[in-house]
Amino acid sequence: MRFRYAFPALCIALALSAGPLAAQTWSLKDTGVGLVIMDGEYAEKLKIAERGDAWDLEPLYATGAFSGRSDGTKAFAAWIQGPPVAGFLDKNGLPLWDYRYKVSFPGGKTYESGQAGFYAPGHAVATLSIGGDREGTWKVEWFLVSRATKESRLVATNVFTTTWGKPVVAVDGWTLKDMGVGLVVMDGEYAEKLKIAERGNAFDLKKLYDEGAFSGRSDGTKAFAAWIQGPPVAAFLDKNGCRSGTTGTRSASPAERRTRAARLVSTPPVTRSPPCSSAATPTAPGKSIGTS
Repeated sequence: MRFRYAFPALCIALALSAGPLAAQTWSLKDTGVGLVIMDGEYAEKLKIAERGDAWDLEPLYATGAFSGRSDGTKAFAAWIQGPPVAGFLDKNGLPLWDYRYKVSFPGGKTYESGQAGFYAPGHAVATLSIGGDREGTWKVEWFLVSRATKESRLVATNVFTTTWGKPVVAVDGWTLKDMGVGLVVMDGEYAEKLKIAERGNAFDLKKLYDEGAFSGRSDGTKAFAAWIQGPPVAAFLDKNGCRSGTTGTRSASPAERRTRAARLVSTPPVTRSPPCSSAATPTAPGKSIGTS
C-alpha cells in the first residue's frame, strides 16, 4: 500500500513575529474543519462533533449541516480557537484583535468575510456553504486583524477535500481524522482512547518540564506529544486480518511510521505485535502518539 496523503492538509502558520501585531500576545490553540454543534451555547463553548480533511457533502446536506440552524444541529464549518478575549483587551477594555476569513471553493470561486469579533472564549466559527463545484479541494484562510491599524496577518489555513455521493476514503480505507501537538492524557486507557487535554502551537517548555510532561509515565500524566488519528484499524485489514500492505507481522502502518519519525525527543519502547492471522483482528482506534 502506498500512502499519498500529504501531511500539510492542515497547515497552521503563526505570523506574529513582526509589525504592530507582535506587540501583544495572541497564540493559535486550535483550528480545523468538520461538524460543529450549533446550540444555545455555541457562543460560550466551541463544541466539535467531528473533524477531518475529507467529506462527502451529500449526506451532510441531507442532514441539514448547511441549514444554518442553531437548535443543536451539527453545522459543517471551519473554526479557529485562540486565547480568551479577556486576554487581549486594550486599556479601555476593548479587544485588540478581530478576525476575518477567506474561503476558496473547488473550481476557483472565493468568498471573503468581513471583519468580526471573536466570541468571549476566543473562538470563531465560519459555517460553510456549497459555493462552487461540489467535488475537489477547499481552502479556508484565517486572518487576525488589528482593530487599531486594520492590518491583518494570516494565522491559520485549513485545506480539505470533498465529494458528492461518493466514498471519501483516500487510500485503502484510510483517512485522516485529526492530528496535532499538545498535552495527551497517558493513563491506562491511552491505547483504547485518545484523550487530548490541550492542543496548540506555542508552549512554555520549562513549565511542561516542571509538570512532568516529558517523563513518559502512564499514570494519568499529561504528556507533551504529537498525535495522528485515522479510522479504526479494523477498517483497513486484509483478508488475513493484517493491516493493508503488511505480510507475516503487524508492522507499523505508513501513517504510524510517519508519526513516529516526527516525535520530538524520545518515545517509550514499542511492543512488537503478534504475527498476523485470520483469527487475530485488532480493534485499535486507529491512532498513534509520538511523545516528547
